[in-house]
Amino acid sequence: MRTLKVPRRNLAAVLIGALPIFLCTWKPCVASSLDQPPWYVGRWLLAEDEDGSRPGTDLTEFRADGRFVVYGPGCTESVVATYHVHNGDIFVSVEIPNKGPLAMVFRPSADHEKLTYTSHRTRNNAVYRRAPASICDPK
Repeated sequence: MRTLKVPRRNLAAVLIGALPIFLCTWKPCVASSLDQPPWYVGRWLLAEDEDGSRPGTDLTEFRADGRFVVYGPGCTESVVATYHVHNGDIFVSVEIPNKGPLAMVFRPSADHEKLTYTSHRTRNNAVYRRAPASICDPK
């Protein structure tokens, strides 16, 4: 069996020549995944609450920049906090003035259709579903 010997200067030229082809085929795959926000970004509306709140009365939003917003009456931003994702759960940290942080954890369903929050106080669940686009739409 014969092996093909390529002089080093030719090998470098081949590799450099192949680089644009590699980047052109690789870049669209990366760009398309980076252009899409994570599945949880957007507004979520209370759908069920074991503590008795009426469905549709609590609207929250996870923004792509890491901010978590709770909307009050008239779609005003009543709480702005931060969040991060760890092991699939969404951790929200709300700073209570003159007190300290309050933690909330949302657990997604396997199909990413629901987020469940369990109250530290009552140990009951509240379930959120993606809100219709028309709710608190600034347009």
